[in-house]
Amino acid sequence: MTFGERLKSVRKAKGFTQKSLAKETGLAEITIRQYEIGRHKPKDDALQKICEVLEVPTYELLIDVDQLRKDAQFFDSLPEGCRTEDMVTINDFLSLNDEGKDKVSEYIDDLIQSAKYT
Repeated sequence: MTFGERLKSVRKAKGFTQKSLAKETGLAEITIRQYEIGRHKPKDDALQKICEVLEVPTYELLIDVDQLRKDAQFFDSLPEGCRTEDMVTINDFLSLNDEGKDKVSEYIDDLIQSAKYT
């Protein structure tokens, strides 16, 4: 499920129309529509406003939690105290193809070798 699909689903579940969510957040209705169709993603301040109005944590819109929950092995392997930012990064990594994952692994290896970053 995409960010836009999650936003639409939560918005409807909380009883908001695009127009009413726009009014409550101070954003334009077309902006909400563009988020939902995937044309744009909100900047941090807009995301915060949306989450405050919908009364949901940011990760609920940013991460496909249902998909992650389906992968019990993945959740079992998460380190204790894993932050939301870590989960977003992990979710982004999992969305890469094999070539992209290899590049990220190479980059991490390079960073680990540098005393500056460890």
